Amino acid sequence: AGRTRLGLAERANEWLEPTSWLPAPGQGALGIVTRTEDAETRQLVAALNDPDSFAAVTAERTLLEALGGGCQMPIGALGVTYDQKMRLWGLVASPDGRRLVRGDLTGSLADLEALGHKLADLLRERGAEAILAELEE
Repeated sequence: AGRTRLGLAERANEWLEPTSWLPAPGQGALGIVTRTEDAETRQLVAALNDPDSFAAVTAERTLLEALGGGCQMPIGALGVTYDQKMRLWGLVASPDGRRLVRGDLTGSLADLEALGHKLADLLRERGAEAILAELEE
């Protein structure tokens, strides 16, 4: 993205697919916190909300929470919206990178939390639980 903004896209040797290099859940998203009772400020900042980003972060953070992860856990996630749906990719890696568990699911934008929980279950079935348990020791 940086090369494109600088007009240097043609100098890239290879374009990396975002689903091959999953970021940390919610990476790159900004959040603005307001006081609940401050209706004027809430209305002003509401214009800054991007519904697709909000949906992606909701699903990604649900996945992270469902896996019991935090900022220091090797968990990646990426949510992409389309046609009132979201495709959510997730991974859990061992710190040395030798073991990697990946998965992805598609679900409704109406129930992003369920999508995050279902993907967490799938990753556990594929071996993520063992990796995460070692990290807690």
